[in-house]
Amino acid sequence: MADTNTPDPVSELVPLENPTFAMPAPRPRTAPQPFAVPALPAASARPANPPAPAPQPPQRPLPPLNYEPPEWSGVPAVDFHFEVLKNGTIVEVTPRVDRAFLVVGM
Repeated sequence: MADTNTPDPVSELVPLENPTFAMPAPRPRTAPQPFAVPALPAASARPANPPAPAPQPPQRPLPPLNYEPPEWSGVPAVDFHFEVLKNGTIVEVTPRVDRAFLVVGM
């Protein structure tokens, strides 16, 4: 059963004399414009002689390796190599791995 003391919300609406919103006027249709391809910037001029690479520190002898490979290890059966990445770009690829184990790092 409905409560008779509750006023009907629709009957209490009062129309606005000066509404604060209005529908925008439709824009006239024009012919579509072709897509303009942006011009690429000019290629930067590279120097004729690139700078020399930084000198490498002298190589020091490697310490003895205290590692004995397990008897089940061996040379990979497939072509296997390492890629050196720098900022997501391959900067070096090692030659085919043809040893039973590799030591990586310094």
